[in-house]
Amino acid sequence: GGNLIPGDAHYDERGPHVLKDECVVLPLSSHFLVLLYKAVCSKLSSTSLRMESVLRYLDWTSVGLALLGALLTLLLLEIFRLNSSRSRLPPGPKPLPFVGNVPLLMKDPMALVRSMETYGEMSSIYVGREPMVVLNNLQIVKEAFVQNGAVFSGRPYVPLIHWITNGYGIVMAPYGHSWRQQRRFALHTLRDFGLGKKSVEERVAEEAHYLIEEMLKQEGKAFYPIHPIMNAVSNIICSIIFGDRFEYDNERFAKLLAYLNENIRLAGSPVGQIFNLAPFIKHFPGPHQKVWQNANCLNRFIREVMEEHKETLDPENLRDFIDAYLVEMTKQESKEDSTFHEDNMIMSTADIFLAGTDTTATTLRWSLIFMMDHPDVQERCHEEIVRVLGFDRSPCMDDRARLPYTFATINEIQRCANIVPLGVVHSTTQPTTLHGYHLPAGTQILSNLTAIMTDKDHWKHPDTFNPENFLDEKGQFCKNDVFLPFSLGPRVCLGESLAKTELFIFFTSLLQRIKFSWSPGAPRPDMDGMMGVLCSTKAIMTFEPPVGGNLIPGDAHYDEKGPHVLKDEMESVLRYLDWTSVGLALLGALLTLLLLEIFRLNSSRSRYPPGPTPLPFVGNVHLLMKNPMGLVRSMETYGEMSSIYLGREPMVVLNNLQIMKEAFVQNGAVFSGRPYVPLLHWITNGYGIVMATYGHSWRQQRRFALHTLRDFGLGKKSVEERVAEEAHYLVKEMLKQEGKAFYPIHPIMNSVSNIICSIIFGDRFEYDNERFAKLLEFINENIRLAGSPVGQLFNLVPFIKHFPGPHQKMWKNATSFFGFIREAVEEHRRTLDPENIRDFIDAYLVEMTKQESKEDSTFHEDNMIMSTADIFLAGTDTTATTLRWSLIFMMDHPDVQERCHEEIVRVLGFDRSPCMDDRERLPYTFATISEIQRCANIVPLGVPHATTQPTTLHGYHLPAGTWIFSNLMAIMTDKDHWKHPDTFNPENFLDEKGQFCKNDAFLPFSLGPRVCLGESLAKTELFIFFTSLLQRLKFSWPPGAPPPNMDGVLGLVKPALICEKHKAPVADLPILVFCGKCQSSSTVLAKAIMTFEPPVGGNLIPGDAHYDATMC
Repeated sequence: GGNLIPGDAHYDERGPHVLKDECVVLPLSSHFLVLLYKAVCSKLSSTSLRMESVLRYLDWTSVGLALLGALLTLLLLEIFRLNSSRSRLPPGPKPLPFVGNVPLLMKDPMALVRSMETYGEMSSIYVGREPMVVLNNLQIVKEAFVQNGAVFSGRPYVPLIHWITNGYGIVMAPYGHSWRQQRRFALHTLRDFGLGKKSVEERVAEEAHYLIEEMLKQEGKAFYPIHPIMNAVSNIICSIIFGDRFEYDNERFAKLLAYLNENIRLAGSPVGQIFNLAPFIKHFPGPHQKVWQNANCLNRFIREVMEEHKETLDPENLRDFIDAYLVEMTKQESKEDSTFHEDNMIMSTADIFLAGTDTTATTLRWSLIFMMDHPDVQERCHEEIVRVLGFDRSPCMDDRARLPYTFATINEIQRCANIVPLGVVHSTTQPTTLHGYHLPAGTQILSNLTAIMTDKDHWKHPDTFNPENFLDEKGQFCKNDVFLPFSLGPRVCLGESLAKTELFIFFTSLLQRIKFSWSPGAPRPDMDGMMGVLCSTKAIMTFEPPVGGNLIPGDAHYDEKGPHVLKDEMESVLRYLDWTSVGLALLGALLTLLLLEIFRLNSSRSRYPPGPTPLPFVGNVHLLMKNPMGLVRSMETYGEMSSIYLGREPMVVLNNLQIMKEAFVQNGAVFSGRPYVPLLHWITNGYGIVMATYGHSWRQQRRFALHTLRDFGLGKKSVEERVAEEAHYLVKEMLKQEGKAFYPIHPIMNSVSNIICSIIFGDRFEYDNERFAKLLEFINENIRLAGSPVGQLFNLVPFIKHFPGPHQKMWKNATSFFGFIREAVEEHRRTLDPENIRDFIDAYLVEMTKQESKEDSTFHEDNMIMSTADIFLAGTDTTATTLRWSLIFMMDHPDVQERCHEEIVRVLGFDRSPCMDDRERLPYTFATISEIQRCANIVPLGVPHATTQPTTLHGYHLPAGTWIFSNLMAIMTDKDHWKHPDTFNPENFLDEKGQFCKNDAFLPFSLGPRVCLGESLAKTELFIFFTSLLQRLKFSWPPGAPPPNMDGVLGLVKPALICEKHKAPVADLPILVFCGKCQSSSTVLAKAIMTFEPPVGGNLIPGDAHYDATMC
């Protein structure tokens, strides 16, 4: 029954001979696996003895069948998951389990690309287990990237790219604050240094002259033009970013360009695909390490140039992009939201260098291929150029109108070369719907430029190379809207104008002076090229095809035999299998996986703050399930920052006030993301406010909610009056019990919920409303289940959502809740009067109408339902839970309760309702409420944040998407900030004169951009409800009752109490007693505010299926 691992109390560190004896008698069970784990983890000297004894006595047939069964189960589960996923996405080629369509991509990438349009305007492919949606025509690409640009302008997490860039830079950076700042600065600076101006044209014309000279040096000898073309194109962007050009015989620069070319090829090759499927191989040797080494060489080169620029910088005389960036870093260093730092400078420079070199150079190489393959076109271009320019004058961009055929030829080369056949990958920044398909946040989106630029409806000669595609009947150049080599929308190519200038001037200059032709008898090249990140030419850069076949349906070697033949073959295979060998092989595979995971875990832990040792695959989940509050309290012992692992994901915990402020306030934009939590995403689909991704949608929804809530009284007297009125109803409801025992969970939740209901639904609900009571039960149950082992298991293996289990109860509860809101929305629609807005839903419906014509609007029904749900939940459960805790603390500290009551009666009497202005006159009561919040601490680690971009905090590098927790428990029990940190004492909030004093370490609502939206409402409710209750009622424990477990139960919030079962009969226990001054010694029997019958074996709370309400 124990957790038998090294370090456990029950772990037996005996010698190898004892273990050998144990292995003999143990059956094949979990104990065997435990002992095997011990053997693997023990000292190396005794490993051979232990393994010998294990291997000698194993029944390998049973082991083999068991492991084969496990693998087959995994395969069947993956097939089920794959089929479920495909049913929700556009059609596409059938993927294989675990690897998706990668075999097809490796076998013939361009054939796969061309097949996409046969599935319709939208199709899907799978790279590994991840689906990618492909947009196959111009209309849908414009709808996504232009009309909904903010939603479709994300970048997905690509392990290989992230390994190299760490999420910095521009091209592959996530869509957000950092990307906007870096792109805006780069565009502005490039323009300052001539982008789109005559000065750049002159540089390109001069470089074209050097390129021609370099080619003429060959004197008729055969040569590969890869290096001179790349060097020439690169020199243009180098002159802008480095302030200098590089000679063609510069060996170091030539090697750098070779590294660049190699990385682009490897990234799109099987090496890159395998890395993206299994990124943990980065810790092992292999060809992928070459990508890392090449990238390091480029980054080191840029860093050296940067250091040289630092030494010679003159802010009054900026020479290039690096100078401008260094000056901007200095300007921005005092700004909290600045993303200008050295890492971003290196990667932004690398991005501009790469984008300004390889794409244009590759297109120019294709241009020579097409000219050699179509000598008639080459000749006609040459004649036109010489007729207009002669042999000596350099071309400029103004010549395009006088060289229509040449200009059309350049465009046709771009159309047919199509060097990025599926465009640069995008992703959705928030959940959205496109042509009936629901796309979750983070869905990868590809634009099928191949289909668009060979669309028969838009091109005269779609499948052949013909410059006539860009010429009208008079032979003049005519633009075509479906010509999209630079993509479109917010992510359109940053250097489009520079690329157009380079292509026109380089191509025209080359054909002005040089004629290109194939060697006599040379075979026609493969015009599909070679797929890397870009589609390169095989003719100019050849490669050795890999040995071996892709044996998939449709392959020449694939044997499509009937089911009976396959069945007979399987029977013969099973009959003659050597199960000992199978068992050893499968066991070896599992042990290898375990060792790889241990290696990965150790590597990961070395880069993060210290914390409790995680187990492979499950992390610290076992500690969280066993004693969650014990784990939370242990965090601060590791230092100002610590780490825990939930599953395989590391999570960073901030353990003091200073570091929390540094993260959430000084670097708010970086630390205000929300992590991907499978359970919450399953329910919310990423919509709403509380758990929505930090970005455009979250900003719009939060800004609107805050503005609307204020319009309806948030922070004003009108809300105070509503709360006071509801407190009156709550006191009346409690008085109705007339001596009978009762649980106050429902009346407290109902009363608190009625405040937010009056704002969002325009009405309150009576305490005997059965449907609303049921709804509140569903909410309570979901909050409990989310933090229970059920929720933890779901987050570890989210595919269980397709199977029955207790997690389905959460889905049903959430569906019931959303159905309730949807009904309210429909009713509001029918009775809406835009001139008389009644509540939040009315305001949202009006805003939806106002925003419907705006491209970047996020106001739609899904967001309305989830935003309403978020406000309802946040405005109900946290405050109600705190109020339940307040009654527990008052019963546990009757002296504090009595002192509060006396102060309230002295100031207000028994009849006047309290208001927020009374806080100054009720300092002890106000201090008690704050102390209840401090000690109850219902969200001990705060709501999880995530980094929106890579960053560094106190020496630790945190990648984008790193989970961040704020240890509010450590902060609100910090001995440096509190007089009585470990005990309940209102003196923590009182000065020497007995007046209320604020404490900076009191953070029940968090801080920064993600601070609680309803903070002012919660403060109003807590003060007025608590004061009203203690004004009229007195609360006490049953005589002889044991003290409650003040840790509560960890769900999404920490519910109020778990009590032990009482032996005394309920009828004999006076619990809730009216104040003798306002009611003559009448006693109300209630097993007081909260006592529960705990179910067998567990930490459970009221509302649980096993909870017996008949005990009271």
